[in-house]
Amino acid sequence: MQLLFDETTRLLSEMIRAASLRHQVLSRNIANIDTPGYRPMDVRFGEELRLAADVGDAAATIVRATVVADPAVGAGRYDGNAVDLDRQMAKMAENALWHNVMIQTLNSRMNLLRTAIRGG
Repeated sequence: MQLLFDETTRLLSEMIRAASLRHQVLSRNIANIDTPGYRPMDVRFGEELRLAADVGDAAATIVRATVVADPAVGAGRYDGNAVDLDRQMAKMAENALWHNVMIQTLNSRMNLLRTAIRGG
């Protein structure tokens, strides 16, 4: 069981969940592009993972994604809305790529395990 549910698999699963959450948050930002006073949100995950890795405790640390106010937001428009559609779409494209890489990595790990079980 340790081989199937090791720390790398756990972290990959957390990263996939974080990417899914970020997609939802970015979609909400885009949906609120015309809402007066709306401030875009983002998901913080990579920083938490890097900090845990720097301390050498990434495996033991539970790293969770958190929704935060987008720190790179400017003043916004006259109505107080600060959603920049181009920026949100770029973030969504980057997030989709990151999500796909994590899925492919996890899939490769499962294929290796499947091959080992079948014996070649």
